[in-house]
Amino acid sequence: MPPKTKIHKELIVSTAYEMTKMNGIDSVTAKAIAKQLNCSIQPVYWVFENMDNLRKAIMQEAIKEYDNYLFAEIPNLSKYQAAGWNYIRFAREQPHLFTLLFMTERQRDTPIAESDLDKNKEYLISLIKNDYVLSDKAANDLYVRLWLFSHGVATMIVTKTVSLNDKEIGKMLMDVLNGLLQVIKKENNL
Repeated sequence: MPPKTKIHKELIVSTAYEMTKMNGIDSVTAKAIAKQLNCSIQPVYWVFENMDNLRKAIMQEAIKEYDNYLFAEIPNLSKYQAAGWNYIRFAREQPHLFTLLFMTERQRDTPIAESDLDKNKEYLISLIKNDYVLSDKAANDLYVRLWLFSHGVATMIVTKTVSLNDKEIGKMLMDVLNGLLQVIKKENNL
């Protein structure tokens, strides 16, 4: 029977997650976790077998934190408008988690209009349909186009390509949303 583990799964995950938030996923190694926990690397491998399994656990924690950001309400904004703003806020406040979730290379051959850019896509589209009275196709078009814009802004913030204050971000989001609504309504004869 293996020795009783004093270092539990939750402690390993929380330590690795904090390391990811501070320095990025590449900083998470069995050796670095062991040093942080003042133990050998064995508990990491006893609990997770390999680093890929630990990375999956870190991803799940990052998704939970992202969802908390995404669904936070903002006064004077609809839930959908708040989601766009919160996506950018998540990038600004949690750049390493944003990088992990949204700037990690993935192999996909799915056309952009059919892509599930975010696991919350269906919910966000339902908000669009409700707020702007759009068809399924028009709501999807708005979602994709605004997500691409928001992702571009968020990525430029994470990579420190630009420095934008809240007022500038809010104005750009509203201008792009209003412009896209006009274009999409015209394209769909609405």
